[in-house]
Amino acid sequence: MIGIVKLLKFLAVLGLCTIMCAILWDCFVSDRLYHRRDSLPGGYFSPGHWFDDETPDIEIVVQGSADRYNSIKAGWTPGKLLGLWGVFFGSSVVVSGGFASRRSK
Repeated sequence: MIGIVKLLKFLAVLGLCTIMCAILWDCFVSDRLYHRRDSLPGGYFSPGHWFDDETPDIEIVVQGSADRYNSIKAGWTPGKLLGLWGVFFGSSVVVSGGFASRRSK
């Protein structure tokens, strides 16, 4: 029974963390570090698919915002974006595990 409660706590906190990560991704990563012409909110939910498949070339933006078709800020690559996504996801799992393993009083 305790295992089920811990699992449910883990999944509930993971769901909340995922929603928070998606909001943070849309506010601070999407359209600031990269831009896809037909991107929709929720780019966090499609890791690695942040650029159009038909157009593999990506324009590097040195100054200003990444507001052009398939553009990415200078110093960033699709691999680095995937690494940043991994930090977001890994943090969600760690936070969820921490809450699930806490003893309730």
